[in-house]
Amino acid sequence: MDLKNAFFSIELWGAVFCVIIGLSLFRTEKKGRGYIFLALMTAALSVMLFFDAMAWYFRGAEGKAAWVMVRAGNALSFLMLFILPALFYPYFFSTVEKEEGRERLQWLAPAVYGISIFSIILLTISQFNGMLYYIDDGNVYHRGSWFLFVSALYLLVLLILLFAALYERKSISKDRLPGILFFTVFPLAAVVVQMFHYGWPVLNLVLVLGAANIFAAEIRRKTNILETQEDRIGVQNEEIVNLQTRIALSQIKPHFLYNALNSIYILCGSDLETGRNAISDLSDYLRMNIGSIESVAPIPFEKEMEHVNTYMSIEKLRFGEDLDFSVITPVTDFLLPALTLQPLVENAVRHGIVPTGREGIILITTRETEQHYVISITDNGMGFDIKSLDTDEGKHIGIRNVRERLKMQMNATLEISSIPGSGTEVTVRIPKQNAIR
Repeated sequence: MDLKNAFFSIELWGAVFCVIIGLSLFRTEKKGRGYIFLALMTAALSVMLFFDAMAWYFRGAEGKAAWVMVRAGNALSFLMLFILPALFYPYFFSTVEKEEGRERLQWLAPAVYGISIFSIILLTISQFNGMLYYIDDGNVYHRGSWFLFVSALYLLVLLILLFAALYERKSISKDRLPGILFFTVFPLAAVVVQMFHYGWPVLNLVLVLGAANIFAAEIRRKTNILETQEDRIGVQNEEIVNLQTRIALSQIKPHFLYNALNSIYILCGSDLETGRNAISDLSDYLRMNIGSIESVAPIPFEKEMEHVNTYMSIEKLRFGEDLDFSVITPVTDFLLPALTLQPLVENAVRHGIVPTGREGIILITTRETEQHYVISITDNGMGFDIKSLDTDEGKHIGIRNVRERLKMQMNATLEISSIPGSGTEVTVRIPKQNAIR
């Protein structure tokens, strides 16, 4: 195989490789500004390599097709070559993580874009006077008198980018810096080689290797991010389990058990069947509380409501008709963390209704908006000053624990509206991605 066919094959395969890289970047789920410009760089490289390969293939051939392909191939390959620094700069800018570093790089844009635009203007003029290159009657490419000047311009823009990368190296992540340096240092050397050695597409091939190096660096960075996220998720899961354990244990309060057992004791002497049902409810209540310690995954809303109903059945043994509990829940097909509602209802009974000494009313409702499932728990109890949530740690620890778990597990929110002497409303908003499917 002669050199012409060898260069044709190498550049054609390089173009295919760049297309694969570009498609991989465009398929990335989360496309940042850097990914977009990196994909555009690989697209420009693939066009450059393809048309340069065509120029090599038809070099010295006869016929109209050869005449067109040699001229179009050289013009488009040079055009993409001059566009590359203008695409590389915004990618490089996006890798600088510190704000002060990005501010220092503002001067770089006019320098890089200015040299790229000036080179494209010279390329356009050269199509008429051959100052950069010309094609002879035999369809053979030759360098023009301005070739070394334009090469020096390209050398200058690469030097500027290299200087900026070295100067801001502490602001660039360690995963990305090697790829950026590769894309500037090796093309610099390739430009010098091509300035004094005619006939080898060294720069084109080095640019492909540079793009591949940057792509590999981005893959390494994404892998490191995923590993970090997995570690963080592991820590959050441990925190969730700890929170669930704290909530479950805090809900099994001695005074509640004492009151429940005392009520059951009285019923066993007057209404044995109701007493048996109360024992069953208390057993279910304890089982659900302890079982929630082992459950990290969210549970259906209706399952959580079973726990609430069991708790209220036990409380009604004590309060009877003085405690009214109503449920209006037309929307139920969603998930929420175990022990979300029951602690809030118990908090309403213990701290809201009991201190008033009057008939208490608790209402649970559900509805949905365009983005959320909304649960409201309303009582007509004492109410309280919302500011005490931050100051009275012991009294409202259950609410804070539930709020933390909702945020960590489901990115849900818990809001409280309360008027002292009138009552309290707790509103839970759960994003709709937590629907039961």
